[in-house]
Amino acid sequence: PSRSSASGNDNAQEGTGETTEASSKATTEECDRLYQLMREAERECHELRKRINAWKRLENDALADLGTAETTQSSFSPSECSSCGGPLAQEILLFFMALFESNSEVVQSTITQNFVQALFDESVAMMNKGLFDAKRAAIVALATKSEIASKLILEHLRVRLKGYRDSASAEIMGKIIAVDSPLGEGFVELAEEILSSGY
Repeated sequence: PSRSSASGNDNAQEGTGETTEASSKATTEECDRLYQLMREAERECHELRKRINAWKRLENDALADLGTAETTQSSFSPSECSSCGGPLAQEILLFFMALFESNSEVVQSTITQNFVQALFDESVAMMNKGLFDAKRAAIVALATKSEIASKLILEHLRVRLKGYRDSASAEIMGKIIAVDSPLGEGFVELAEEILSSGY
């Protein structure tokens, strides 16, 4: 009986292992299938966008335009997929900030005015809470740890606060000032300047 029982246990364990392996394989195949569907949907969106832009150029008698409207975007979007665009942008930003925290000198050259503008852009359709929080945190971290980024962010805040008194920018500047950093002096001065003007 003991030998029979041991044999039965071995068979049960072997069966469980095969089931787990089959389940894992099925999950992998399903992920691959969904990824291929996503890529296909992105290609279809791209082709549709090209056709729409071509029709717009035709209506405006601007066939010489080689797709400027197609390539020029007001905000950064890592994917044509509306569902995955936000989470993907969030992961890219978190990866960038991880690189910045580990070696800020290497990535500082990639911090440009367009990059800062993209961080401030909170009107994009793909925005979700995770991306919103990641953008705000990135702005504060860059403003207090990178001299290059600090200057760009300060000027961007100056334009937004003086131009149309943006409440979101005021909130961001408050968070920057709350961080003890030698780079925060310019933000304090800007805050005093804005308050004295009757913000």
